[in-house]
Amino acid sequence: MGALNGTISYTLFHVEGDSPEPFRDTVTERLGAFAFEELRPDSDEDFSVGWCVVGDLLDTKFTRESLFFEPYVCFSMRTDRWALPATLLKALTKRREEERMAERQTTRLSRAEKEQIREEVARGLKEQMLPSAGTIDVVWNPDARMVRFWSQATARVEVFQELFEATFGLRLIESGAYVEALHGDLDPDTIGLLATAEVSSFGQPERS
Repeated sequence: MGALNGTISYTLFHVEGDSPEPFRDTVTERLGAFAFEELRPDSDEDFSVGWCVVGDLLDTKFTRESLFFEPYVCFSMRTDRWALPATLLKALTKRREEERMAERQTTRLSRAEKEQIREEVARGLKEQMLPSAGTIDVVWNPDARMVRFWSQATARVEVFQELFEATFGLRLIESGAYVEALHGDLDPDTIGLLATAEVSSFGQPERS
């Protein structure tokens, strides 16, 4: 989802900190260092996040041509997650436990044995399926010190913010009325009043 097509809904951030220099070379290098890595069935990880080329979730080889569209830097955040069918996983695990107990002629398995069986079953399911994959576009205007992230989902925004800050060593501040006031031309007294303002509801019917 993002800048190239789909919804126009995004989260706006202000960037705090000095842009890395030399900018283009450093940005390209840092994106490569935090590029997306695919999940593997034999890994304990069920979630993976990293950067990819905007418009191509399979491309993690960043170039100036794919990144820089003056005055913007455009790339995408890719997230993959194993979404194993819980009911099937439970049923297969139970069957494997019963088979193991029959082999050993016992009526009980230790907690460690049960966990090992569950991991084996989960790995087998992963080998037969693909993880769910998704991308969200990012548009960064370094001159304006602003970043647009094409999602407003809280969990995704938090993942993006953490990854961006780790990648570039810059701080992201999500836009809001008070933040925009700080970056605008309002005088200090007005900004002080905004800091103590309370949310009000409008158009509520009067109760008798």
